[in-house]
Amino acid sequence: MTEGALADLDFTSPAFRANPYPMYDQMRMQAPRLLSEKDHYREWLFTRYEDVAMVLKDHRFIKEQTTLMQNPSVAPSPSGAERNPLYQMFDNWMLFRDPPTHTRLRSLVNQAFTPRMIERLGPRISAIAESLLTPLRDQEHFDLINAYAFPLPVIVIAEMLGVPAEDRAMFREWSTAISSTLEFGSVDQATVERGGQMAKQVMDYFRQLVRARRKAPKADVISSMIAAEEQGTRLSEDELLATCVLLLFAGHETTVNLIGNSVALLLAHPDTHQLLRETPALMPSAVEEFLRFESPVQLTNRFAAQDVVIGQDVIRRGDNVNVFLGAANRDPDVFANPHQLDVQRHPNRHLAFAAGPHFCIGAPLARMEGVIAIESLLTHYIGIEPAYEHIDWRQSGVFRGPLALPVRVR
Repeated sequence: MTEGALADLDFTSPAFRANPYPMYDQMRMQAPRLLSEKDHYREWLFTRYEDVAMVLKDHRFIKEQTTLMQNPSVAPSPSGAERNPLYQMFDNWMLFRDPPTHTRLRSLVNQAFTPRMIERLGPRISAIAESLLTPLRDQEHFDLINAYAFPLPVIVIAEMLGVPAEDRAMFREWSTAISSTLEFGSVDQATVERGGQMAKQVMDYFRQLVRARRKAPKADVISSMIAAEEQGTRLSEDELLATCVLLLFAGHETTVNLIGNSVALLLAHPDTHQLLRETPALMPSAVEEFLRFESPVQLTNRFAAQDVVIGQDVIRRGDNVNVFLGAANRDPDVFANPHQLDVQRHPNRHLAFAAGPHFCIGAPLARMEGVIAIESLLTHYIGIEPAYEHIDWRQSGVFRGPLALPVRVR
């Protein structure tokens, strides 16, 4: 369905950032497959669950824009010395690659994120949660994001990789700069340049760490990837470094949002808060509902590798297709009472972790961290109340989570 340009849709407005779901509903009802054309560039917005799930799973939609360069609607990216370090790094992220490269890179780290391996991390994650909450006992109020939601997943992924958790202040700066370049729509040049500077810093950081691990391997993910690299040509140096950055970035970026969103929802729904205190066995189901209700990642994209006909719409080869996970997860055709928080919802086939070949490799870890983080918080305090009048959300159309979450505790 073609509705012309997207001029009437403001994805940067304070109203949208505070609550994107009314706009999603409007798009889903009026133009579930919305096309924008500008200077031969064609961009789609998909908001229906059925369409979003199809694009995520269908091999006709790919991640590698470079394979479509002969299509005039896709502008070529700079190469060689002119390339921003950010894009050099992105080129080696499996997040932006298709098979066989994606399959090869993913297989190298997949063993660290199997449910069995994650299950073994449970006691350590609980201990980290305890170590963060214990020093807060004497404080009646604190910022839950800064004191708990951010450091917990950072420490977990840092230990898995084998990097010092005390460097997390740098991780936050790097992550903030990189995530700002992944925004929906145009990104200004200053943001791109800043992202390039941070990409160089974080790649240099891991280059030094990899050197150290080559000399003295340890029982961590970086050492296992180095071992795989040294066995042959399965992994280049640039791929190794970029994969380290991706795991650090993705290993905490969305989980911070998951924990923050979960607590914000509990504070906004006292009945649900009380139910989970009385019935802790519901926590895994509750985390799934938190993921559906406030998806940490709101959208992702694919490129059409060939012409695809969906209903009356023709998606042309090279078209950019944006799929709104946050909109799909509130689709009334799939979820009864989609705007109602129901921690006992079953089934709950949300797409918060995407689907298909790029289904989030860290989903088992994120789920466990979410369950343990909320359980530990409710166990530690008999009362948690909001110390804010409204939430300041991240200024992002892609990532959704509170910038801060001041709470009062008992």
